[in-house]
Amino acid sequence: MRYREWAPHPALSSWIECFWSAVDADAEAGARENVLPDGCPEWIFHLESPYRSLGPEGIAAQPASFLVGTTTGLLALEATGPVSTFGVRFRPGGVSVFLPLPLSELTDSAVSSEDLWNGDGRRVEGEVMEAPDAGSRREAIERFLLARAKPDRPSRRGVDAAVALILGGRGAVAIADVAGRIGKSRRQLERAFSEGVGVSPKTLSRLARFQNVLRRAGRGAPRWAELAASCG
Repeated sequence: MRYREWAPHPALSSWIECFWSAVDADAEAGARENVLPDGCPEWIFHLESPYRSLGPEGIAAQPASFLVGTTTGLLALEATGPVSTFGVRFRPGGVSVFLPLPLSELTDSAVSSEDLWNGDGRRVEGEVMEAPDAGSRREAIERFLLARAKPDRPSRRGVDAAVALILGGRGAVAIADVAGRIGKSRRQLERAFSEGVGVSPKTLSRLARFQNVLRRAGRGAPRWAELAASCG
């Protein structure tokens, strides 16, 4: 598997972590891959054979392009042939700036570009699929997102700051303290997170602690019980 990342346009960097591509011309149908939750929604474009999602309701083919909302559990995928995938990894809560609906409606689910943005979604999918290289794909997506960014919605006020406090503290922060720091009540923060992040502040904190465990485990042979306890 060949994997690459690119930084987003500066005007989008507050909401997008990176663009990425993954290519595996030798991927065999039936090969499985597990994706762990990290709080980051993703916009996926399958340039070659799409993956299939494996869930409790069975196996479902993924669309050619789709947005995955904030996930709270493992995603099990199965290749159907050679892989060439291009994606946008949003920061937690970042994708809500571009959406026509609350992000809570996409939690632990996915929706095709066309279903989400109608004809505009179909057109940007076509532009990305027909683009000759990664740079052209990025430019097509950036044009699309820049035209739709609405960061000043009243419902999003304080969301980015609250997310930054939670992630900066690796999830080991009191939610009441976060709410107080941004001038909201806990109930107001919960409502803002439902629409703008897709999960509660408590759930995002839990995901941040989980990712901290994985980050620290990668440094050597971990003692899992001690590591889990130290990360909260």
